[in-house]
Amino acid sequence: ITTNVPARMRMVTLYSVAAANHGRVVCTSNESETYVGYSTKWGDGVGDFAPLKGLVVREILAIGDYLGLPERFLYKEPADGMTGKTDQDILGFTYEELDSYIRDKKVPENLELIQKYFYHHQKGFRIDLRKCKGHAGAKWNEMADQLATGKREGFKIADF
Repeated sequence: ITTNVPARMRMVTLYSVAAANHGRVVCTSNESETYVGYSTKWGDGVGDFAPLKGLVVREILAIGDYLGLPERFLYKEPADGMTGKTDQDILGFTYEELDSYIRDKKVPENLELIQKYFYHHQKGFRIDLRKCKGHAGAKWNEMADQLATGKREGFKIADF
């Protein structure tokens, strides 16, 4: 079984080193990965600041070329480092295809894969507690209504 534990352990290590050296951790996630939700929760998608946040992969590569960064780092085949597969093997499309879809609205042949990942990331796993049925949903709505009107009457986790 392949898990995302290594990515989370790297983040624990990075934050430990940063704390010991009064440093900060850089989130290296970019717009392409974020668009399809290709990151590990509490892993590589975490950091104190995210300089690549609004940039797609092709824009990051252009900046790297402009700065003269070594090609072996810029054009290394992207991989998660856990499965032995490339990102393209796992996702089913290239970052070039994804970037063209995001920036140029160019529809790729495998659009359904991109949309599947986008949907999962944007909507598929989030739960709106206000729409829950039963006791938990009713309590959540009651608390939300009270907070909206400025009331903060004693709710406890045990109420849910």
